[in-house]
Amino acid sequence: MALVYRLDAPEGGFAAQRRFLPRRVEAAVTARVTGDERELTVVETIRLDVLHVPLEFIELRVAEPVLESETLEIRQNGELLEPSAVEETAEVDAAGRPRGLVRALLPTPLLGRGEVTVRYRLATPPVPAEATVAVDLPLALPVVDGSIRQAATIEEAASLTVVPRSDVWRRDVATTPTGVRSWSVPQPRDVFPLALAARAREAAGVTVVEAAWLRTRLFPDRREDVATYVVSPAGDEIEITLPDSAAPTAVEIRVDGSPVPPPPREEGRVVIAVAAPGGGSRLVEVRSPSPWGGAFAGLGL
Repeated sequence: MALVYRLDAPEGGFAAQRRFLPRRVEAAVTARVTGDERELTVVETIRLDVLHVPLEFIELRVAEPVLESETLEIRQNGELLEPSAVEETAEVDAAGRPRGLVRALLPTPLLGRGEVTVRYRLATPPVPAEATVAVDLPLALPVVDGSIRQAATIEEAASLTVVPRSDVWRRDVATTPTGVRSWSVPQPRDVFPLALAARAREAAGVTVVEAAWLRTRLFPDRREDVATYVVSPAGDEIEITLPDSAAPTAVEIRVDGSPVPPPPREEGRVVIAVAAPGGGSRLVEVRSPSPWGGAFAGLGL
């Protein structure tokens, strides 16, 4: 880069001052959690924004269980990085477990935007039938001098139900790929508290409601209720019971963010097609306008 200056006066002098700007690094971390009855796999995508001075190595705070698993992999542009140092610290994570500092040299110094991937596997604790097991899943966090934005997704498993058990992690109700649920957190967290439950094979024919919430919009002459459900359907269809005051033709229904035409059924019920390749959960929204008072839509299970 060249800077050009011009002087219009006949005489003059040029004076300048040089200032070195320190490196500044900001990060956005997305953890993807998959698992079954044998192990939990975490893949963290760390998107870095490096300003002023190139970044030559990356440092991660990693909990002891991850280090002991000997499955930690760090990659830049698909290239596996060999940790140059693993230092013990006096720090502990939110679950009270010791954590260390892992440093890895980047083969390509990073200036501007870049990406580093962290992957590791942990054994799944025994999950008895008809019981829930609490797990504090450790998350690796980069050491940066700027802000860190963090999110996590959980991919559906055929044999294991995995849900967060902390209100700090907030569900993202935006449309996500089939079988994937997303959460975000206002401040960086090095632990993702989860609840594990075994999926019974004989319960494969049962529709499960994983989450449900209601929003109401008020107008001078009516109200509009939006009932939202996260369901794991047993078949290709689910049945919705409409409020007595709502006409089936006035109801708007969306599945995973896409509107679907609800064919009416007798006694104020509608049937919604929810079949999709690969199965998994569905996000179902029912918008039903009605006069003041009355009830809201519910699953006809």
